[in-house]
Amino acid sequence: MRACAADFVAYELKDKIAIDMPVTVTSPFTTGTVQLPRTPRKEPHAMRTLIGAAIMIALAGAPLAVAQQCLPGHDNPPCCGVPCVGTTLFVLETTGQNKNPHFVFSDDTPLFTVKGLTQTILPMGTKFNVSGFIDGTPQLVFAFEMTPEKAVKFLVGTDNQLTALGECVGLKTKLFVGFPTTTVIDGRTLSVGKPAFFCHDSTHGDQMCFGVKGDVTEPPPFPVVTPEVDRIEQVCAPATVTPIP
Repeated sequence: MRACAADFVAYELKDKIAIDMPVTVTSPFTTGTVQLPRTPRKEPHAMRTLIGAAIMIALAGAPLAVAQQCLPGHDNPPCCGVPCVGTTLFVLETTGQNKNPHFVFSDDTPLFTVKGLTQTILPMGTKFNVSGFIDGTPQLVFAFEMTPEKAVKFLVGTDNQLTALGECVGLKTKLFVGFPTTTVIDGRTLSVGKPAFFCHDSTHGDQMCFGVKGDVTEPPPFPVVTPEVDRIEQVCAPATVTPIP
């Protein structure tokens, strides 16, 4: 991961195109149409050729994600190397004496607290680039480095590692700069904080989960889930994760 001081992504094109032709481009964080600056030169057949156009897309202060080789098995949803689009989920804390599952995703997938299990979703001793966006109003873009912890924090779907949909792990981060503003998700105004944990499972793919503050209790009503819950603890967004060589 490297930060882009001017907050731009540059693309170089060498194709022959019409003068002042609008071009639609996509970065890891946004899509838009731009007007190409041009540097024409005379060709033998009086053709004008674009020889060095740079398309600049503002990234709202986000670091620049560098494309890396994708991890085997981390293609559900298939967002490796492209913007990862999926559902932003809440993590809700359950109530009751047992409190395991301790948490539940807002799509009613339980998260079971476990101890003494070694995580299997990411290679140990490897650093990763992770990027994506929290789909609120406004969208919150994230891009930073992470190092996963060894132990499993939660099992997804069941408390049996052999039959679980996947795992969640704690992490250490680098280059995380925080979000400059609040966002609104499902009618809730939320302040999104630091990364809390990373999850990978067969239903949701890769997700980065962040702590939240703000409208985390009722009202508005919680999503309909099986266990009784009392507050929102995190928000999780689809993420693209790639190893750093």
